[in-house]
Amino acid sequence: MDFLSSLIAIAIPHWFTAEQVTTIHKNYCENLYFQPDAISKMEQYECNTSRVEQEVALVKSWRY
Repeated sequence: MDFLSSLIAIAIPHWFTAEQVTTIHKNYCENLYFQPDAISKMEQYECNTSRVEQEVALVKSWRY
């Protein structure tokens, strides 16, 4: 089972919706972007690295 599916399986009994879990995962991935060895950590947690890079670039450019 992939990481995001595992996260959803754990969160749904605690009254989180799948959409909320997806948002939490997205935010977690964006936070990983600024950590040392970010790419390998993002791959480990099945983050979409190109999408995270785009989101971070939008925020940094004040176009968000």
